[in-house]
Amino acid sequence: MSDLKLNLLFSFILIIQFFVFSNKYLTADDNVLKSRNIVVTPYRNFLNNTMIASSTSVILQEDIDRMQSSQPHEILQYVPGLNFLAQGNSGNKQQFTIRGFHTKYIRVLIDGIEVSDNTATQSEFNFASLMPFKIERIEILRGSQGLMYGSEAVGGVINIISAKGEKGLNHSLKVEYGSHETRSAQYNLNGQFKDFDYSVSPTFYYEGGISDMVDESSTTENDAFENFQIVGNLGYSIPYNIANLENINLRYTTRYMRDETDYDNFFATAGTAGFNDRVVDRIEASNRFSFKFDSINQKLFSELGLNYKKFNRTYREDGKLIADSDGRIYRGRMYEVDYQGVLDLTKKNTLVFGGDWRNEWYKNSESTREKNGLTEWERGVFIDYQTQSLKNTFLSFGGRYNEHQDYGDHFTFKISGSYTITKHSKFFPSSLKLKGSIATGYRSPSLYEEQNKDVNLGGLVGLKPEKTKSYEIGFEQPIMNNKFKLESVFFKINLDNRINWETGNGYKQEIGGFRSQGIETSLITYDLYNKFDLSISHTWNQSENQNGFRTLKVPVHAFGINSNYRFFEDKANLNVNFHSQTGARDIASGKYAEGGWGILNSTLTYDVSNLYNYLKSSRIYFKANNILDKKYHQMASYNTYPRSFYFGLIQDF
Repeated sequence: MSDLKLNLLFSFILIIQFFVFSNKYLTADDNVLKSRNIVVTPYRNFLNNTMIASSTSVILQEDIDRMQSSQPHEILQYVPGLNFLAQGNSGNKQQFTIRGFHTKYIRVLIDGIEVSDNTATQSEFNFASLMPFKIERIEILRGSQGLMYGSEAVGGVINIISAKGEKGLNHSLKVEYGSHETRSAQYNLNGQFKDFDYSVSPTFYYEGGISDMVDESSTTENDAFENFQIVGNLGYSIPYNIANLENINLRYTTRYMRDETDYDNFFATAGTAGFNDRVVDRIEASNRFSFKFDSINQKLFSELGLNYKKFNRTYREDGKLIADSDGRIYRGRMYEVDYQGVLDLTKKNTLVFGGDWRNEWYKNSESTREKNGLTEWERGVFIDYQTQSLKNTFLSFGGRYNEHQDYGDHFTFKISGSYTITKHSKFFPSSLKLKGSIATGYRSPSLYEEQNKDVNLGGLVGLKPEKTKSYEIGFEQPIMNNKFKLESVFFKINLDNRINWETGNGYKQEIGGFRSQGIETSLITYDLYNKFDLSISHTWNQSENQNGFRTLKVPVHAFGINSNYRFFEDKANLNVNFHSQTGARDIASGKYAEGGWGILNSTLTYDVSNLYNYLKSSRIYFKANNILDKKYHQMASYNTYPRSFYFGLIQDF
């Protein structure tokens, strides 16, 4: 029997057993899912997940702690519809796909700042630069979100929210040592004093790494990765009203990151210095100032944000700057202003509206075009009407108008709705939520694509915005008073004017359309017997162009299990997780690599606070990744990590 059939059979058996088991024996706390049902992502303000029709997932800090994740992919790869891609060692390119769309189609936000790197080969976020320590929550919204977020939100949105200061003075320290010369230290200082709150988190991570690329003809060296970053939050709640404004909150967030990554040159001859001894030095800096307030008797919620970010990227070989056609120094920056208002028209009718403006600049020192760099601006406004006037029904109708400096005007829309069945019948159980949506979207060519477009094209010929139409329909079925949830969604996305790289020429418009369709299924439960958590997910994704060629690096089937068991009076927690995929294709040297593999990981955490009465909390953990030492490839010619072990300490003062 094939691996695919085994995965599907295993998943089916688990789900059936779970249903039988849950209906007879399981109990849980009524408040377990409360925090997971509050979602910020879709409307940039808190909204109950039970109301919205979009497919969402929420990861809390406790989920990260149970896995002791030092890399984002360790927790995000279990979200339905998401697929992780690693290009060699930890510091090299790390990205995700959502529903068959790569990171350039995903809007990534950290504390309200869009963090895509416009100096990269695609304007996208490299998840290698994110250290998941003291993160309040990560929200994932799958499917087209152009209504609220404009260009680059075709595949979805990943919203990362840092932890804010809590009452008193709090310190936390996490240290880790493990395989591949890994060592890290992460510290957090936070507090709350009267109307002020603050949080600051410096982190350091070093890894001796593995050889970035597969080189069977010679002995390769390990490619190291070193990262330092600091994240800060400062908030002030004005204790009095100003000009009929209430609940006024001012907040400043900042993030600085610098990392250095060794990597192997794909185009060099294996075993040579040019193959082994390249380094990329990256600097990211971002800042956001936000102003939140209520007005009109607390019926209007408003948030105004001002963002600034910049990127520096430098490539070296043998300690010297690289002077070749790839370029040696990349610079980029962005200014952004965004506003969102949420007006409660009645108890069951809400109007969400807003607008945004951004200006980008990008420069490659070695480019033969645009020696002074490229600039562009884009602005847009949107409005969304939400109603619950019909019993057990949520409806949303919205549209967005965008204007781009070079690519003109665009109008997109989204219609979504859900209906919850409250009475049990022969064919439908109670609390069954049916949902669906239809939306259009687009993505303007990035500055990098414009600078490196097909040499045979003049002006803007051949570089038009990519356009999408997306559909989804599905259901959510809570079990035992919303303590467990089964969700399944069918999606289909059509993309026109796809921009692709053509070796030897540059970026050009692909002839014909592109389609991605699939089914996402998940089963999630929390606190069974107040001791056990379990999530199971499976995604089938058929992503291909009009000629039937599948999208590279997107698996047809992805399957994941994540479980936690608490014992010894909740002092110990055992996390066991498994992730597998089949049908992913990549191409290198004229060969296709079919991906079919499964990875087993585990983490044991134990609370030793009782040994030190004067300490607030003290935990030790032991983590084993790729326990079965599976040899596999996510991308052709690039290595992946063998069996690895890590030991760590988390101390709260």
